[in-house]
Amino acid sequence: MPYATADCTGHGLPSGFVSMLGISYLNELVRRKDITTANGVLLES
Repeated sequence: MPYATADCTGHGLPSGFVSMLGISYLNELVRRKDITTANGVLLES
């Protein structure tokens, strides 16, 4: 099972939203498109 941790620079609510968007996009790539390698994610995005 792939595992990812996301964090964006900065503090407060805006950075939290950016982190949530990033992890949501990663989840979509892994679940819907079955991309499980780092190079696959980079090529797709």
